[in-house]
Amino acid sequence: MIFSINKHLSDIFFLLFSVVILTLGFFYNFWNTADESWFESHQKYSESLVIGRMVTAKEEGIASNSMLLGEYSNIPSGSGHPQDQYRLFGKSLEGGEYTTYNGQIGLQGTVFSIIGKYTNFKPGNTIILFNLITSFIFSSLLSIIIIWVSREFGFVSSLFVLFSIVCSQWLIVFGRNLYWVFWTMYLPFIVSLILLQLEDCGRKYSHVISFFSIYFAVMLKCVNGYEYISTVLVAMVTPYVYYAYSRGWKFKKMSGRIMVVGAASLLAFFSTIAVHIYQLSLRFGSIQKGIDSILYDVAKRTHGSSDKVEEVYRASLEVDLFAVIMTYLDVPLFGGVSSWGKSIVIVVIFIIASFIGYFLQKYSPTIYKEKKKLIALVLMVWFSFFAPLSWYILAKGHSYIHIHMNPVLWHLPFTLLGFALVGKVVGLFFMDYLKNHNIFQKIKLDL
Repeated sequence: MIFSINKHLSDIFFLLFSVVILTLGFFYNFWNTADESWFESHQKYSESLVIGRMVTAKEEGIASNSMLLGEYSNIPSGSGHPQDQYRLFGKSLEGGEYTTYNGQIGLQGTVFSIIGKYTNFKPGNTIILFNLITSFIFSSLLSIIIIWVSREFGFVSSLFVLFSIVCSQWLIVFGRNLYWVFWTMYLPFIVSLILLQLEDCGRKYSHVISFFSIYFAVMLKCVNGYEYISTVLVAMVTPYVYYAYSRGWKFKKMSGRIMVVGAASLLAFFSTIAVHIYQLSLRFGSIQKGIDSILYDVAKRTHGSSDKVEEVYRASLEVDLFAVIMTYLDVPLFGGVSSWGKSIVIVVIFIIASFIGYFLQKYSPTIYKEKKKLIALVLMVWFSFFAPLSWYILAKGHSYIHIHMNPVLWHLPFTLLGFALVGKVVGLFFMDYLKNHNIFQKIKLDL
């Protein structure tokens, strides 16, 4: 009983520690993970669409312009840069024409507009507050993953995961962005983890609760943007792969659960599409124009016909798929431009850790003792490898153009799980070392 209480207290303390560490990184780049100029400028244009929405909501009403994100152009004394939207929000600029961004519903813009409308903060402080809230939510959700890793694989594994997040310049530069609200990308994955962990702790698993939990998690992601949706959905299924093997599920049980969450996620996606079409029909005057707008966005991001899109997107649709994938295997994920931080090196490290965990059981008593859980983690890691890969393949056009953004997908959740595996293997070998050298016995004698 006392041990259980102490375990809960240590989890709470570690959770709070993790939230603080990550929030400092996402909000302020406190750990200097990313170049400061990159941190300040990354995806400023995308975020300016949210700021533009907040400006028009304040001036014309929350429901104006079909509640779509957008930006002001032709601003007197404006520079034509994204910073103009921030200056409009701060009242140092006035005027201009609002142009909507039609690629998503833009719930984040509406939510921030409502909060901003009823708060009395100065404009600059309002944006800072929203950045802080976004950073905090993202940190909290990632910390839930870290605590799950700690409980399932040990403290060493969780430290590896925490350190990998702190060292990821991609997560750092995305973490506070008001357009990306990146925490929504991880939400379906975390909901799956929580549902399965609760069952593991004795709660009855409910298909109804699972269906609606996943439905709302996926829909919350979609109404804030469709980007990376294939990665999000593959990541969502990943926990089921782990629990199915480690807990010895029968195929019927696993397939039934995946079918339920799959149906929920598809319904959430198409529900969002339906709402988006209606929203665009209000903007364009007809449902057909709304459908055409969405179909055009799909074509330019995926494998659409190159003769049906603008010139700027044509090359992205004609590029070789293998070349796109190889590009993303050669990007730095950690440590700036250091070759040790490149994605291909990280993949090789995870392959080595997987080999050790799977094939070297007979040389390690501790690994052999935990072989089922370790093999389940190996399966989970390599299933999650297909999460980023799915977007690079399905959204080839988007991936070709957005090399300055899409490497972040390696962290959803492939690298997090990979470093959990590395930490687990290191921890188990360390335990073997202590046992082989009678460290525990020596400590006991000294006491």
